[in-house]
Amino acid sequence: MLRKLAVPAGLVLCVWLLAQPLLAQQITDAAEYNTYVAAINETDPAKQIQLIDAYLAKYPNSVVKEQALEIKLGAQQKSNLPVDQTARDILKVNPNNARAELILSFVFMSAPPPETDPNFQQKISDEEAIAKRSIDQLSSMKKPDNVSDADFEKNKNLMGATHYQAIAIIGALRKDNNARRHDLLSDRQRLRPVVSGCHSGCGKSSRPADGAMVLRARSQHRGLERGG
Repeated sequence: MLRKLAVPAGLVLCVWLLAQPLLAQQITDAAEYNTYVAAINETDPAKQIQLIDAYLAKYPNSVVKEQALEIKLGAQQKSNLPVDQTARDILKVNPNNARAELILSFVFMSAPPPETDPNFQQKISDEEAIAKRSIDQLSSMKKPDNVSDADFEKNKNLMGATHYQAIAIIGALRKDNNARRHDLLSDRQRLRPVVSGCHSGCGKSSRPADGAMVLRARSQHRGLERGG
């Protein structure tokens, strides 16, 4: 069973900067509007999670469902709670949500499912689809107006490195190459300084190897595909 992990604040913070602006959606029902506003304005993360869950249970087809789930994810992260299920719920609403995709790749990379898991093949196939789709989206990702070019590229590098590393781990798992899997999991540790740098301000870290990490992970993935 895939172990549920809390996601580091830096990872969520960086992806939040890259998130595409949500379109303003109008809630026409007054009761629903008041319930939603009460939930998003709640300052206590634990209470906010409860209020959003109650809102979505009452209004499962809300026009702001993705936004509500994003806010819930942020509250879970502030409470150091697992966010992977909420990320999956977001992808059910919007399969191209970059924040949810990155979180799921990070969780998978941190704790790949054991081969004894009865759903092992399905889990790695699901993650592979998420990571590959996310990589394809990076080239067309638009930079938010309030993010500098340097920070935008740093965040894209973080995302690409995480997704490529997840794919490389999947390749190793499928080949049952324990030595390669160990190397890849060791390489994963190098991503943590990037995440820590983001946590301190998403761009204040002057780590020059961010791009190199993407290239290394991509090279590992291609080597696995060739049977190397």
